[in-house]
Amino acid sequence: MHPAYLLLAVAAITLIASVIEFVKKGKQNCELQRIARANGMHFSTRDQLRLTPRVAANFPIPGAAAVQVKNLIYCGQSTCYKYVFTAEYTTGVFASKKRTRRVAAFNEPKDRAAQQHFQINLADPDLKLVEQYESLMKSAAKSESLVPSTDAGL
Repeated sequence: MHPAYLLLAVAAITLIASVIEFVKKGKQNCELQRIARANGMHFSTRDQLRLTPRVAANFPIPGAAAVQVKNLIYCGQSTCYKYVFTAEYTTGVFASKKRTRRVAAFNEPKDRAAQQHFQINLADPDLKLVEQYESLMKSAAKSESLVPSTDAGL
């Protein structure tokens, strides 16, 4: 085979793979937008609220590194802010490092004094990404289990 044909074939395969990935990501974003609207929330593909440092500090997986927040669904309620998002993080040491993607959620009180610590809930890792969003949204709708107890001392 002539090297130019080989180069052309590799370029075509790369282009096709990129288009397929772009279409899959677009469908996923449309589905997440639909979930957000159905729950009266907003959707952003990036961490425009700069949650990553706070999430990394409170992340429930010991040893998780390089935490990133993506595909953020959020809203403000009367007493708290509600967030559901994709958390990408690395676990393991040296050669056994593994990049993981899971959906996480937490509520953050609007009171600045109570914002230091909050509980992050993670979805079942065996579900597909959109199903993880749906499961956390359903559990949040059934109960306010995502809200940390701020009235314990009242």
